[in-house]
Amino acid sequence: MVNAKLVIKRRQVFEMPGLGRLAAPLAMSLAALLLALVASHYTGLSLAELSDDAALSAKRGWLIGALSTLGSVLLAMAAGVSLLAVALRKHYNAGPRRASTSFWLACCSLLLLADDAFLLHEGLFLLVLGIPEFFTQAFIGGVVMAVLMLFRRSIAGSFIFALPAVICWVISVLSDSLLDDRQLAALVIEDGFKLLGICLWLQFSFDMARRSISQVIDSQGQT
Repeated sequence: MVNAKLVIKRRQVFEMPGLGRLAAPLAMSLAALLLALVASHYTGLSLAELSDDAALSAKRGWLIGALSTLGSVLLAMAAGVSLLAVALRKHYNAGPRRASTSFWLACCSLLLLADDAFLLHEGLFLLVLGIPEFFTQAFIGGVVMAVLMLFRRSIAGSFIFALPAVICWVISVLSDSLLDDRQLAALVIEDGFKLLGICLWLQFSFDMARRSISQVIDSQGQT
């Protein structure tokens, strides 16, 4: 009885009706973008510098690459929360690890993190293997969409986060390819939608991990 009440309370805390569930990732991404624009105004750094991917050089200012670094941190958090759910399911023998949706979502998050942090589409695949960026990004997007489609039943209502995340990434990639990246408006569109997509993906991963852990709690309460 106590376990059942705890499960109900947890569900009431995390479940938000309709589009209101998108408020948190949208607010988070907008706040980060606005802070970047304010920092650009007061420091003299361009938005391109703030979103620069090469942010680890000691010769660079500490704000250079801030948006890109934030994106990598959020993707790492998405992978971490999914792996936490996988670890708990394994600990309580709640099903095969590789059959867990959170396991494959963690793999997707790690793939996205590797590409975002190490620029695989611009470095390894383009410069070393000679594969155009479009094919690399299409492959990564295809892997993510394949996982979402394969586990669409278990994902269920959490698609409200997953599909907008993918759409935002597509818009970001297209704007990077089609728009002049020297213009502020193009950078805002590219980096804004990319960051919003990452925030949505983090919320999606959190939502799926919560549901997976709730299933473990339910199964333990019935035994």
